[in-house]
Amino acid sequence: MKQLFQAAGRILVENVPAPTLDHGEVLVQVHFSLISTGTETSSMRKQAEMSFGDKVSDTMKKVDQVKTLVREKGLSTAANKVHEKLFSTSVDDKMTAKGYSNAGMVIDIGAGVTRFKPGDRVACAGSGYASHAEFVCVPENLVAHVDDSVDLQKAAFTTVGCIAMHGIRRAAVTPGEIVVISGLGLLGLIAVQIAKAWGLKVIGIDLKEHRLNLALDVGADAVFMADRQDLVQQCIAFTGGQGVDAVIVSAATSSTDPVHDGFEMCRRKGRVVIVGDVGMDLRRDLMYNKELDLLMSTSYGPGRYDSNYEEKGQEYPLGYIRWTENRNMQEFLHMLKVKTVDTSMLVHAVLPIERGAEAFKILVDERNSIAVLLQYSQEPEQKQSDLSKRLDLHVLNKCEGKIGVGVIGAGGFMSRNIIPHIMSLSDSCKVIGICNKTSASAKQKAKRYNADYATTDFREIIQDSNIDAVFIGTHHNTHAMLICEALAAGKHVFCEKPLAMNETQLDSILSALENSDRQLAVGFNRRYAPMIVKMREVISRKVTPVMVQYRVNAGHIPLSSWVQNEEIGGGRIIGEGCHFVDTISYLVDSRLVDIQVAGLPVNGAGIIAKDNYNVLLRFENGSVGSLLYTSLGGKSLEKERIEVFCHGGSLVLDNFMSLTCYNTGDKNISSRKMEKGFTQEIEQFMLLLQNKPNHCIKIDDIVSATRATFFIKALYE
Repeated sequence: MKQLFQAAGRILVENVPAPTLDHGEVLVQVHFSLISTGTETSSMRKQAEMSFGDKVSDTMKKVDQVKTLVREKGLSTAANKVHEKLFSTSVDDKMTAKGYSNAGMVIDIGAGVTRFKPGDRVACAGSGYASHAEFVCVPENLVAHVDDSVDLQKAAFTTVGCIAMHGIRRAAVTPGEIVVISGLGLLGLIAVQIAKAWGLKVIGIDLKEHRLNLALDVGADAVFMADRQDLVQQCIAFTGGQGVDAVIVSAATSSTDPVHDGFEMCRRKGRVVIVGDVGMDLRRDLMYNKELDLLMSTSYGPGRYDSNYEEKGQEYPLGYIRWTENRNMQEFLHMLKVKTVDTSMLVHAVLPIERGAEAFKILVDERNSIAVLLQYSQEPEQKQSDLSKRLDLHVLNKCEGKIGVGVIGAGGFMSRNIIPHIMSLSDSCKVIGICNKTSASAKQKAKRYNADYATTDFREIIQDSNIDAVFIGTHHNTHAMLICEALAAGKHVFCEKPLAMNETQLDSILSALENSDRQLAVGFNRRYAPMIVKMREVISRKVTPVMVQYRVNAGHIPLSSWVQNEEIGGGRIIGEGCHFVDTISYLVDSRLVDIQVAGLPVNGAGIIAKDNYNVLLRFENGSVGSLLYTSLGGKSLEKERIEVFCHGGSLVLDNFMSLTCYNTGDKNISSRKMEKGFTQEIEQFMLLLQNKPNHCIKIDDIVSATRATFFIKALYE
């Protein structure tokens, strides 16, 4: 399918695999999508209008960012990130999907969807969902029915209409009150119409005469140029001297003037609502003297940026929250139906998706343009099963004798730490296909790693007879399901940690493995790190108990991250703790027999309690390991330090960059970069698949470390 992207300052229309329908989603064949003149073109306008001084300032900011990165992450990590940023020549590596407001026809629904059926006419919202693309998969709460009497061209304005609507709702205005709409771009001109429909008197303010005239055409009672000296006096005069009731600032400018003007033209106890991206260097006296309310308006309304609402479909009770973003969508569509809002006069052009670059150029170059729509093929609706979720990049060229590899989930971690090492073993393996959730990322990663095809459907990878081994790097809650399906399909599996999130998932994996003759490995990479291997060699010289102290300065991850989500990531004990338990177990080379846990109190102020714990591990051979895991430490302190005390000697590993040996007779080891074993774990897994001598992790070790984290989490809770 065709989809529009921004890459390296350019607009591209690319062929990408169609999206795959997920639980709670609606698959829509797009007829029209709206290009927002504010959000989507602002970065292009800013780049075009940048002065030399602005460019110098921007460069200095980037230099400061690099300095911070060096200080916090080290020179090696910083250098790698800068090199990747500067010298990645492929435009495909930098494509960003554009669009968040479109309309079309439902062609399929995912499990759990109850409000829609194939054939429904709908409007869709949401960045990352309602893109400029021929087909989109959108969560149910971001989709609304469009009446047969409403043109889908007009329905494509729904998301922007909701932004304008929510801004007015935030002002808590009542019929008869006087409201100022400051900034008469796309948002402002729609806001004028909504305000008039709700019985308000409207003053429009803008710097462009063309927009002022349009505001009068759509119902404004008065309009004024924003740069006139007596602007505030004119607005107050319109109210008979009392001042306006509310000001909606929908302008886009770094200046704070629109906000300060709003303060001055308001009556006592008036309201100023910020909808646009404006300066916020505020004067307290202008607000204090009149006891004004300053309010922010967040996008489409309540529910925005709440994953429970937008992604999981959890509705807000009507009795407590009257206007959610979906109810705003429904109301705007109703206004289109009864013709209290008309978007037709705002449309400058309707262009086919193939001319997407031209459409953006119009909005950037032609200053009188307000809105441009992209149009898509309106052939009879297809079925989900008919859509190609696979994009072949070149003819399959798997060399005989090589291991065919498929990757499911080629996100940042896999792209940094796993796939490059697979690519380095080109003599023994080849990447055949790459699957990612989004169409753009699937194609980007497939091209970057020279895969034969990109797909959004993991089944394409699992069912491909040319693929021998599947590498899994998706969110943690999908690992068990994907492992079981891949094993059942006769594939070897390498899964990034964790193996599973609970005993039920682990049992299903062990059952699938028992019924398969394939191999399974998990990304416990630290046990393969050269310095860890050396430590184990020193420890193993004598059969005596050892003491291991492992300190992990893990850093803060906010609760909003998917990693912290109990349903998706399982939390950091499950998601990352398994690494360190396995490393200690590997070093002492004995069976884990007892676990004790101590952690910070759950009610610790400002502390994520589950990210801060101390675990005591006892082993069958008498060895003891202590794991201190904390998110409270300083960023400049290295992440990991391991101290081992054994038969009269000591070993100290600092962040996988130095190993210091005390009284063991061994030389110290140092490295310019962290070597955490990623290369070696892939090498060992490939040797395993070729039936060659290897040191690949055994399933019993994987299960032991995995079960240990379940136990730690249960004790800590």
